Amino acid sequence: SPLNELVTHWVCHSNLKWYSLLPVIGLHGILALMVQEGSINQARFENFLEFELLAEMNAYSADKSILVMDNAPIHHGG
Repeated sequence: SPLNELVTHWVCHSNLKWYSLLPVIGLHGILALMVQEGSINQARFENFLEFELLAEMNAYSADKSILVMDNAPIHHGG
């Protein structure tokens, strides 16, 4: 729709694919990135943290040593 106007027509396509994007952004750029078709479940999120993200992080007080997450349900653990 044009700027400052309401959307007047919706189009739904049942053959569209859904992708989830999970970026981890640090002071100097992207630390880790996961793109997955469909939703990211708890097990896949934990796998991403353990095997992809933590490999890029360092011990406390070094650069890339603090991880801050929002309150998304997937961040709560199981």
